[in-house]
Amino acid sequence: MAWISHALSFVFFPWAAVYDPINVLVNADPRPHENGPSELAVQTKVWVENKIGELTLVGILCALLAATISAGFAWDNAGDFAWPALALWYAALLFSLASICIATQQSVSLRRLMVHRQGPQRVRHLLGIADESRIGHFRPRESQLWAWEVPIILLNYGIIVFCIGLGIIMWQNAALSWDGLGNRETKVAIAASVCALLAAGCYAFCLFSMYGGTGKDVA
Repeated sequence: MAWISHALSFVFFPWAAVYDPINVLVNADPRPHENGPSELAVQTKVWVENKIGELTLVGILCALLAATISAGFAWDNAGDFAWPALALWYAALLFSLASICIATQQSVSLRRLMVHRQGPQRVRHLLGIADESRIGHFRPRESQLWAWEVPIILLNYGIIVFCIGLGIIMWQNAALSWDGLGNRETKVAIAASVCALLAAGCYAFCLFSMYGGTGKDVA
């Protein structure tokens, strides 16, 4: 089961960059400054604006993914696809639609919180909980660390299962018309599989290069 845990943590690798911004926000000084808003108000505004932008982007990408999947179902031979491929495509479509719903709800909730007179304080109490080991300090709620990453998680899994289903379809066509490696469908499946491996390698490299040192202390 250890390899499953590693595989899941790899998809959620960017979580290392999620904890610190929320931790800074919930522990920001709520007292107003003489020349401007409080540190809490500033940090909350920055986090909320960035999160809304992220949720908007995720919603757009999920809509594009859903449109791509729907177009795939319209192919002439869609009724002949193997059931695992169809199941994965339906799962990808559901992931993308659920991600859109959650991202929209979270964006609306943040906007409603921020128009309140005590918006920054409400956001802090939503994201953080009192740290019993340190008086006067807060720590991010674990449930909130999960909740605000769900849209991007569903988007990632939607793309992954859609690509797996596409691979099954290609190799199904190759198997049905198999008469050697010189077959047209087999060549297509092999070429596409090589490209998929290259894309997966680039994805892994970008993840490690962007987030590999996120959890390390900065001198």
